[in-house]
Amino acid sequence: MPATKKPKQSPKKAKVHKVGNRLVLAAFILFFAAIGSYFVFLSQAASPQLTWAPPTLSSPITVTLSNSNKNAKLDPTKDYIVKLSGKITGTGSVNISGGRNVVLIGGEINHTETGGPANNPGKDQLGLTLKNWTGTMHVEGLYISGTTLGEGIDVDTRSPGAILQLQNIRVDTVKGTQATNHADIVQNWGGPTVYRIDRLTGSTSYQGFMVQPIQFDSAMLTKEMDFRNINVTGANTGYKFFRASGVEKITFTNVYFQPSSPNPKVGYPESDPVFKQIKIGLAPTDFVPAGVAGAGYVSPGYGTSQTSTTTPTTPTNPTVPTTPTTPIVPLSPIVTPPNTDGTVSGTVTVQVQQTPSSTVKTEIFVDGALKQVVTNGDVTSLNTANLENGNHTVTVRSTDVNGAITESSSEIEVSNSLWRQIISQATSSTGKVIIGSLGAAMLIAALFIFNVPPVSLLKRRV
Repeated sequence: MPATKKPKQSPKKAKVHKVGNRLVLAAFILFFAAIGSYFVFLSQAASPQLTWAPPTLSSPITVTLSNSNKNAKLDPTKDYIVKLSGKITGTGSVNISGGRNVVLIGGEINHTETGGPANNPGKDQLGLTLKNWTGTMHVEGLYISGTTLGEGIDVDTRSPGAILQLQNIRVDTVKGTQATNHADIVQNWGGPTVYRIDRLTGSTSYQGFMVQPIQFDSAMLTKEMDFRNINVTGANTGYKFFRASGVEKITFTNVYFQPSSPNPKVGYPESDPVFKQIKIGLAPTDFVPAGVAGAGYVSPGYGTSQTSTTTPTTPTNPTVPTTPTTPIVPLSPIVTPPNTDGTVSGTVTVQVQQTPSSTVKTEIFVDGALKQVVTNGDVTSLNTANLENGNHTVTVRSTDVNGAITESSSEIEVSNSLWRQIISQATSSTGKVIIGSLGAAMLIAALFIFNVPPVSLLKRRV
């Protein structure tokens, strides 16, 4: 029996079939471009720049710590870079003692020892100890964890003027009770003069932050404590922020405590109004998500105007300044124009008063993040479309020629339309990356759909 011949496909149907294939291919290109752009956006959003840069180091000496050597005794007149080799495990903390300006970026410390109660670890299960540096101690991107972790970071420096900077730190989970080990995420009992934290995620079964700078030396006052972008979760058994004497100024910005039970113990003394700055509940974002801090940590960079400073030196023969030392009294920032309902949207004017004329710099902060630096005049602009809708704190910080600093704040409520926010994000650097990626994908898709050279030439060669 003769073989049956298959009917030939009509040219019209073949053409439709080819166009359909190209449309499917174009759809795949656009889909994967959109997914890629989304991850670009997430990576940019999850890794904002940090507030304080590491100190400038002079001829730094590199010291590497490991499981076989957890102790670094440093010369208080020299600068150091400290590195952690691999994951540090086993009983005992990593100890850094001495040094002038010291920088530790990245690393992991884990306490999962056997043979002891998992919920009653002692001080041998301490993550990191920092002692007696004289300039700036900068610790960034460190991950501390373990099932028997009893303490996160302990601080004791008896050097007036010392600065501590903790940024992008994650501590999971410190364990203790009132009757046994008083577990803290961070505890200081000596100094520092300036105490800074930006981006910390921590969990605890007892306390959070124990701040007691003058426990052993009444001269070791903490003159400025600036905590930003912190989320703490844990049991409601101990105070999450315990303020002992010796702290002159505390600022909390975007600090959250998520208790595991009602009636949370937020701060001590309970009557201290500064603890009203702490927000109760789940933070809108995990400030240091799992996987950010650790051995493979990559720093997101730092704000251009928020570099750290080393310990100031006192001249042997102080000179009398020639400029007036009248204190600056900045006006609470006036944000205009408001909407009819009192909210603000789009680009608004921020009016500040620079008084007296010795003011050399005025900085505008929103929720603790630097937005503008005004060096001349008393008016600047602020694009509120880059902010989330809701309440925000606008702070004006003025500095005169003698270094005296004063600040004042006002509350604003931002209400921008979704379209305005999209346009604002599209003109940002991240938005340009996303739009560029999508634009290139659309161009390639169009070439396939319409069979435009050189795509058609490529296909013929293949």
